[in-house]
Amino acid sequence: MKRLSRMMGFFLTLCLAVTATGCSPHSSSNESGDKPVVVAATAAPPTLDITQNAAAAIAQVLLYNVYETLTKIDDNGDLKPLLARSWQQSPDGLTYTFHLDPAARFASGAPVDAKAVAASLDNNRKNGIAVAKAQLGSIKTVRVKDAHTVVLHLSHPDNFLLFYLGCSAGVVIDPTVKTDLATHPAGSGPYVVTDFRPGHSVDLATSPNAWHLKPKVSHVQFLYFAD
Repeated sequence: MKRLSRMMGFFLTLCLAVTATGCSPHSSSNESGDKPVVVAATAAPPTLDITQNAAAAIAQVLLYNVYETLTKIDDNGDLKPLLARSWQQSPDGLTYTFHLDPAARFASGAPVDAKAVAASLDNNRKNGIAVAKAQLGSIKTVRVKDAHTVVLHLSHPDNFLLFYLGCSAGVVIDPTVKTDLATHPAGSGPYVVTDFRPGHSVDLATSPNAWHLKPKVSHVQFLYFAD
């Protein structure tokens, strides 16, 4: 699997994330958390609804910071567990069984359970943007086996599926929070959005229910400049 993920390195631009715990070179940092990390960029996200807009700037702020996925692509292009702590693939490649980490929590405190994962994947593959529909197109059904087990049945084998599930197409959204995702994302990541000013900035702060990663910096601000 590591070899496959390395071969797909050129796909990383599809789900590139500037994670707040390891910000870009054009940022100021203070590990004490007393001052915010400021990340400067030129492409501002037009919205924060990652399910309805394909702008790369959205994923650069939200993916792995605010929203999490079953799998994660690390800096070397290798697949790692995230919301799913393990998974199995059937010999014919048509069934994937994911075992969720029972400790996973959304920022609201609600558990990241199989129903939430199934609802998000079904919404992304049926009602999401074109690229998400294409990336999840091999999925025939998503089945909840129990509270912490999700089973994906495919219409045909898909060697790229585990990779795609770690991209924007695979984000898991909190079904208990009824907010406008364009301004108030609802995820399970180590950060939450505290302020969004289109064309100007996005502010992140440590999630009150960060379940697996305690950020060294409590406040991150993405600032956007035309030049």
